[in-house]
Amino acid sequence: MYDTTIGWRFVNPRMVNMYGTASMPETAENVAEKYKIDRAAQDASAAVATQGRSRAEGGNPAEEIVPVNIPGPREA
Repeated sequence: MYDTTIGWRFVNPRMVNMYGTASMPETAENVAEKYKIDRAAQDASAAVATQGRSRAEGGNPAEEIVPVNIPGPREA
């Protein structure tokens, strides 16, 4: 068992051998290091991907942000 907020808690040894236990943030760091991708390039790629998705859907990312009302606890 690993003490982690992000990632695996109870690790099956077979899964470790097949896939490893790196969380998504750890994987991102590993890929960036392996392929020499700096943070600015990562941010630029994310921005382009977000803009492309928005254009493909014919929308505006700002329009996708909507308020969500969460009711309080019910009174007994």
